[in-house]
Amino acid sequence: MAISKIKKQKIISEYVNELQNNNSFFFVDTRSVNIKSINTLKNNLQKIAPNTKNKLLKNTLFKIALTKAGKESLISQIEGYNAVIITNDQQNLVAKEILKFSEETRSKLKFAILNDNIYSIEDIKDLSTINSREALMLSLITDLNGNLTKLCLLLKMETINLINVIKNLEEKNIKGVKS
Repeated sequence: MAISKIKKQKIISEYVNELQNNNSFFFVDTRSVNIKSINTLKNNLQKIAPNTKNKLLKNTLFKIALTKAGKESLISQIEGYNAVIITNDQQNLVAKEILKFSEETRSKLKFAILNDNIYSIEDIKDLSTINSREALMLSLITDLNGNLTKLCLLLKMETINLINVIKNLEEKNIKGVKS
């Protein structure tokens, strides 16, 4: 069924808006995947990153949108059947979920565009191994807390040692005066 010119313009406009307002795009070939599996992926991604969007692309219209958004260098990557997952946060967790989905359904994660750079499947696998921002922050806080506790104990011990030295000197001084 042919799409009207007005509908095409609307789709292009939506694509341009997504390209300008987001920085992470994961392209997946879901040609052999059933709707139930795709819906499961969508639900899982919504739990990880609530603002994640999923779209089936019309390649010709998406290429026009890339040109209008000033991202012509990415056009050569858009070939074949494409679904795109769009997000601005939790890229590492989104990547991990998409890789898991690809393995379970035999779909193919093709590539990703993150901050206008194209990343291969290997790069995406590396990205998926990075802990979440929250986990990294917790680890940093835990490490800092442990080191600060050690510093406080060390300073306390040094203070106690200094007090003991002063007491010893006072005792010697008092004994020296009495003799």
